[in-house]
Amino acid sequence: MDLYVSSLNFVFGLADRENRRAIIALPRLRQSYYRLPDDMNVFKQRVVKESTHELGHVLGLRHCDDRRCVMTFSNSLADTDLKSHDFCSRCQIQLHR
Repeated sequence: MDLYVSSLNFVFGLADRENRRAIIALPRLRQSYYRLPDDMNVFKQRVVKESTHELGHVLGLRHCDDRRCVMTFSNSLADTDLKSHDFCSRCQIQLHR
Protein backbone atom coordinates (compact mmCIF):
# COMPACT_ATOMS: atom_id res chain seq x y z
CA MET A 1 0.00 0.00 0.00
CA ASP A 2 1.01 3.61 -0.46
CA LEU A 3 1.96 5.79 2.50
CA TYR A 4 0.72 9.34 2.84
CA VAL A 5 1.32 12.24 5.19
CA SER A 6 -0.85 15.33 5.28
CA SER A 7 1.72 17.75 3.85
CA LEU A 8 2.84 15.52 0.94
CA ASN A 9 1.15 13.56 -1.84
CA PHE A 10 2.88 10.34 -0.84
CA VAL A 11 6.06 9.13 0.85
CA PHE A 12 8.29 6.15 0.18
CA GLY A 13 8.71 5.60 3.91
CA LEU A 14 8.16 6.96 7.40
CA ALA A 15 10.24 6.80 10.56
CA ASP A 16 9.29 7.25 14.19
CA ARG A 17 12.43 8.30 16.09
CA GLU A 18 10.77 8.30 19.46
CA ASN A 19 9.57 4.70 19.24
CA ARG A 20 12.51 3.61 17.06
CA ARG A 21 10.54 2.10 14.19
CA ALA A 22 10.20 2.64 10.47
CA ILE A 23 8.16 1.48 7.51
CA ILE A 24 8.58 1.71 3.76
CA ALA A 25 5.95 1.41 1.03
CA LEU A 26 6.88 -0.91 -1.81
CA PRO A 27 4.38 -0.12 -4.63
CA ARG A 28 6.00 3.05 -5.97
CA LEU A 29 9.45 1.43 -5.85
CA ARG A 30 8.39 -1.11 -8.49
CA GLN A 31 8.76 -0.36 -12.20
CA SER A 32 5.34 -1.90 -12.87
CA TYR A 33 3.69 0.87 -10.82
CA TYR A 34 4.68 3.20 -13.68
CA ARG A 35 3.61 0.69 -16.36
CA LEU A 36 7.19 -0.32 -17.09
CA PRO A 37 8.60 -3.86 -17.13
CA ASP A 38 9.61 -4.98 -13.66
CA ASP A 39 13.33 -5.05 -12.91
CA MET A 40 14.08 -6.94 -9.71
CA ASN A 41 17.61 -5.52 -9.45
CA VAL A 42 16.35 -1.92 -9.62
CA PHE A 43 13.56 -2.74 -7.17
CA LYS A 44 16.02 -4.26 -4.66
CA GLN A 45 18.33 -1.22 -4.93
CA ARG A 46 15.41 1.11 -4.22
CA VAL A 47 14.27 -0.98 -1.25
CA VAL A 48 17.78 -0.91 0.24
CA LYS A 49 18.07 2.86 -0.24
CA GLU A 50 14.68 3.67 1.26
CA SER A 51 15.13 1.20 4.14
CA THR A 52 18.56 2.62 4.95
CA HIS A 53 17.15 6.16 4.74
CA GLU A 54 14.34 5.43 7.21
CA LEU A 55 16.67 3.57 9.58
CA GLY A 56 18.94 6.62 9.45
CA HIS A 57 16.01 8.66 10.74
CA VAL A 58 15.39 6.11 13.50
CA LEU A 59 19.04 6.55 14.50
CA GLY A 60 18.58 10.32 14.70
CA LEU A 61 19.70 11.59 11.29
CA ARG A 62 17.85 14.34 9.48
CA HIS A 63 17.62 14.92 5.74
CA CYS A 64 20.96 15.71 4.12
CA ASP A 65 21.70 18.33 1.46
CA ASP A 66 24.15 16.02 -0.33
CA ARG A 67 22.06 14.66 -3.21
CA ARG A 68 24.19 11.49 -3.36
CA CYS A 69 23.75 10.70 0.36
CA VAL A 70 21.15 8.09 1.24
CA MET A 71 19.71 10.64 3.71
CA THR A 72 18.71 13.13 1.01
CA PHE A 73 14.93 13.56 0.71
CA SER A 74 13.42 11.68 -2.22
CA ASN A 75 10.72 13.83 -3.74
CA SER A 76 10.50 11.45 -6.69
CA LEU A 77 11.72 8.05 -7.76
CA ALA A 78 14.40 9.77 -9.84
CA ASP A 79 15.79 11.18 -6.57
CA THR A 80 15.89 7.69 -5.08
CA ASP A 81 17.64 6.31 -8.15
CA LEU A 82 20.22 9.12 -8.10
CA LYS A 83 21.24 8.81 -4.47
CA SER A 84 23.68 6.27 -3.12
CA HIS A 85 22.81 3.49 -0.69
CA ASP A 86 25.51 4.88 1.64
CA PHE A 87 25.70 7.73 4.14
CA CYS A 88 27.89 10.69 3.20
CA SER A 89 30.90 11.41 5.43
CA ARG A 90 29.01 14.07 7.39
CA CYS A 91 26.11 11.69 8.15
CA GLN A 92 28.56 8.91 9.05
CA ILE A 93 30.19 11.22 11.61
CA GLN A 94 26.77 12.05 13.09
CA LEU A 95 25.97 8.33 13.35
CA HIS A 96 29.11 7.66 15.35
CA ARG A 97 28.51 10.40 17.93
